[in-house]
Amino acid sequence: GKTWVLATLGRAACKLGITTLYIRYSQLMDDFQEALDHHTISQYRNRINRHNLLIIDDFCSCPADDVRIDALLSLIDERHGQHSVAVASQLSIPDWHAALGGAHAADAIIDRLVPGQSRIELMGKSLRLGKAGPDEL
Repeated sequence: GKTWVLATLGRAACKLGITTLYIRYSQLMDDFQEALDHHTISQYRNRINRHNLLIIDDFCSCPADDVRIDALLSLIDERHGQHSVAVASQLSIPDWHAALGGAHAADAIIDRLVPGQSRIELMGKSLRLGKAGPDEL
């Protein structure tokens, strides 16, 4: 489903010579924490921003404290209007606000990601269900 779409988008971008980084949201939050702990957050964001396309899978899939949400806002803000961001999420866009902590940073992140977006909404059952036998569905 959503991961397959993002992976296909990423592969197509790479074939066109577009530098692409794919990362799961939980890994991004872990990486932010490590960079914050080592006082290397600016360098980490700069490494990400070298890529023209940032793909974040499972967006808002795990809780994050205000410090990591602020780091995400800084990253999204630096990319805004300069480089592309593609996200996939199990949550609907209205649910992102609470998942991002519900504060000013949540508003700002959504304001930068949502306007001008192209959206693909997947319908139907998960592709993972297709791996089960018909009697198991």
